[in-house]
Amino acid sequence: VESWKRFDHVQLDHNLKGLWDPKRRQMLDKLGEKNMPCVFFDNKLAFFESLAESVRRQQAAKDMDFIYIDATAVAQGIASKADEWKGEYGRVLHTSSKKLMDKMNEFVTQFETDIATDPENLEDLKFVLNRISQISESGMDVELDYLDIMERYRTLSRYAIEVESEESDAAGKLDVRWHTL
Repeated sequence: VESWKRFDHVQLDHNLKGLWDPKRRQMLDKLGEKNMPCVFFDNKLAFFESLAESVRRQQAAKDMDFIYIDATAVAQGIASKADEWKGEYGRVLHTSSKKLMDKMNEFVTQFETDIATDPENLEDLKFVLNRISQISESGMDVELDYLDIMERYRTLSRYAIEVESEESDAAGKLDVRWHTL
């Protein structure tokens, strides 16, 4: 019982109540539309993972004088819900990351297509040179975008959120693809 008192402080108590709050799921669905930063998801995933692990490490049964207290079902319920929420936040992070990566791939592919054209006249040459200039000008912004996407996929990997290997590999190679362009 003493070891469970550390779960009694206000912040954790608020989050434990939220484990079964149906409104939290609605809030989570809205997060997918907001494009929250990776750090937000990293904090949430870390919290739920550490909560599940710390509950699993606690001794769930204890003899107290003449009473035997078995909180195994409670501990398993908390750990299970924490894992479920970790998976839900991971799903939202994955969905938003996939959208960002698709947008980045489309952006880079368009540039690749445009500069790969063989200019046949002066207008075509101007177009290709203009696109090269746009690539050069957008370099820092694109670099920040692909670094964010790469960090999102690293975060998904760190917390064992299931992502297709091809998708994860493509995210890991965004920097190479941009620098090749």
